[in-house]
Amino acid sequence: MCGIAGIYRTSDKAIQPERVTDLLSALQTRGQEATGVAWFKDGKLLVLKAPLCASSFMGMPDFIKYLPDICAAKWALFHCRLATHGSPTNNLNNHPIYNDEGMVIHNGVVDAADKLPAKGETDTEQILLHLQKYGWNGISRISGSLAIAYVNYKHLDR
Repeated sequence: MCGIAGIYRTSDKAIQPERVTDLLSALQTRGQEATGVAWFKDGKLLVLKAPLCASSFMGMPDFIKYLPDICAAKWALFHCRLATHGSPTNNLNNHPIYNDEGMVIHNGVVDAADKLPAKGETDTEQILLHLQKYGWNGISRISGSLAIAYVNYKHLDR
């Protein structure tokens, strides 16, 4: 299954870049088909993802460019994907999965009895859509196993 992790800073001191790269390297053992990171900085949510294993992802110019911002962010979420639904070559299927209202990362495999209209092909997008349509009760409409981190854009500071 996928690897998920997050950081939440409680002080003004930035996280050391090695902490982030070590975290992604450790997550890579859980999934090597895609890597993604989302972070909250200066009132904005930023997302970077690609169909690459974490070691290759960390060599991308955009990752190198944004690493200081990720380290200084209030919070950041990380995902290394082991694909179960949807091809990783379609970046819509890679995590973080997001739309105009929120974002989610997920580890596990789930099935939604009532499939909601989606842009990608993942069970993770169904989790996001169910949470947005039904609130936390949306989880009860899904069967399987899951660990998630969910961000509602109305509450980016949480």
